[in-house]
Amino acid sequence: MLTKTNILNIIAIILIIFISSCSSNPEEIDPVEEISEDFEEIEITINEAKFEKMEGTMEGLMHDDSSSTFTITHEYKTIKLNNAVSVDVLILVAHNNLNINSGTEDLMDASFVYQKAGFKPEVEYKIENQVGYLTIKQKKKCNKKISIDTEKNNNWDIVLNKKIPLDLKIKCISGFCDLKLGNLNLKSLKMKMSTGENIIDFRGDIKSNSKVYLSGEIEISKLYLPNNIGVKVIFKKDNIVIKNTGLIKKTPNLYVNKLYKSSTTKLEIEIYSDIGLIELISDNN
Repeated sequence: MLTKTNILNIIAIILIIFISSCSSNPEEIDPVEEISEDFEEIEITINEAKFEKMEGTMEGLMHDDSSSTFTITHEYKTIKLNNAVSVDVLILVAHNNLNINSGTEDLMDASFVYQKAGFKPEVEYKIENQVGYLTIKQKKKCNKKISIDTEKNNNWDIVLNKKIPLDLKIKCISGFCDLKLGNLNLKSLKMKMSTGENIIDFRGDIKSNSKVYLSGEIEISKLYLPNNIGVKVIFKKDNIVIKNTGLIKKTPNLYVNKLYKSSTTKLEIEIYSDIGLIELISDNN
């Protein structure tokens, strides 16, 4: 028979278990998941087994091939900044080479090489309360399967204004990304990747704090990190393979450079991927 003392002891144990469960760390929420999910992967057939990085010049892509069953189009697009004081950029792309750099006085200068059947980019720009919203995306889906010769890859070269503050969101599926972001005025980057190779270069003239969130099924990603500001990289999951060159390993999931504590300007990177290889490359620690 339970006594009053036993009942009180049971209640106390239940309360301890409840409080302990409430105070435990919640599961990490991937901030990249907010990137638009209405982007449907393009149905595609690759002529060869693997999707290779484009080599050669842009002119090489434009050579005439009368035996080809599809058409390659080369298109240029310029977007004026107008009166925006900051800009949100959203890029949704699949089975493509995506190259981003800085240097234009406008908001964007871009060169697109694509197959007409389904890879034509849709570019939209609007301004609300002096904030610009730039969206660059492929069509959501195609009416028929697309056949791509690996010698004629789709290629987007996007040059962005380096002075305007930018919040950049990218979703890249099965492609090659070469992003040179160090000379942009980058406030934040949220990027979701899937089964592709990625090079993200943050080296340059960084003058403001930047927050970076990376997620997805990464095959190989190389992060080139600056040595003139503070850098911190946190891995939120345990299974990803890490190759570190030049950073200080504080814990199995935390890496910093020597300037991280003293520098007033910081680059902070959070990685939520648990598949693939991440290579951290810094000139010195």
